[in-house]
Amino acid sequence: MVKIAVDLLGSDNSLEEIVKGLYKASLIDCDIELIAFGPKEEVEELLKENGYKGSNVKIVDANYGIKSLDNYFLELKTNKNASMARALRYIRDNDDVDCFVTTGTTGALVTGAMLYLKPLELDGVKSSPCLAACLPNSSGRYFCILDCGATTEVKSSDLVAFAKLGSAFIKAYQGTESPRVGLISNGSEESKGNQLTKEAFQLLKELKINFVGNIEGNKITEDSCDVLVCDGFSGNIVLKNIEGTAKMLIKDLFREAKKAEIRGDIQTMDVLMKTISNLMSKYDFNSLGGSTLLGVNKIVVKGHGAATSDTIVNIVKQAYVMKKNDYLGLIYNK
Repeated sequence: MVKIAVDLLGSDNSLEEIVKGLYKASLIDCDIELIAFGPKEEVEELLKENGYKGSNVKIVDANYGIKSLDNYFLELKTNKNASMARALRYIRDNDDVDCFVTTGTTGALVTGAMLYLKPLELDGVKSSPCLAACLPNSSGRYFCILDCGATTEVKSSDLVAFAKLGSAFIKAYQGTESPRVGLISNGSEESKGNQLTKEAFQLLKELKINFVGNIEGNKITEDSCDVLVCDGFSGNIVLKNIEGTAKMLIKDLFREAKKAEIRGDIQTMDVLMKTISNLMSKYDFNSLGGSTLLGVNKIVVKGHGAATSDTIVNIVKQAYVMKKNDYLGLIYNK
């Protein structure tokens, strides 16, 4: 049985929408038990309205969702009714609870995970946290970028740890054998990059991983690697740039489809609308699932703040797959 803690609060969307996702997630597999953190009576009523008749959802009462704040540490430490804090303490204290999923704020999640969960030790060194986000590449498979915003100031040893964590993650996520690891830089040559990337390049060359060298910005989505390593500042910019470019292309195509409709060119309009649908299915955050917080001793998946019920289903599936494919074990079997 895979036990997954689910934070129901902190999303930009309504509790009704999130509980609808909880209900759908309860139907994924009989091997899943969900421990949901939210206002107990309201959640029970909403589950009943959705037709829930199962026995694999347990509700722990919590009535406060942490939003954007200046001091996440204080809020997580002192607010006993905060759903994220209660969930993190719960998985810390229960060894049989394997995973945690949330659509709450990233800052609170990173702070809470480092406050309540244990950092992983890689070769005797405690890992910094990193967020791994998956995106489609030109071959139709997925690659992961990490870090996407958890640790903006890093050392070269952190990038080495991210490479190890990312390799295990992408293996568990989609079964990639011998994942190709690349390092973001401003040129493919070994001599390119700043001091950080030059140091990391030399360390990564010595690892027993499939290191393929530096990756330039225009090669990121060209099936150049399975794991793209960078600091959280650069990774967050890369991720949001790719998302923004995809949205811009979809909007441009939609405008062209409307023009085709106005001039009566239905065949062109149909082709464009099918292209739009295909792009949206690839790049929509509700389809992709969530970012995974790596570097701690539990599986932690963070969905988008504007989550729908489908987002909840997909992040629960993502956590379940990582557990079933033994993500944490893969780190130490490298």
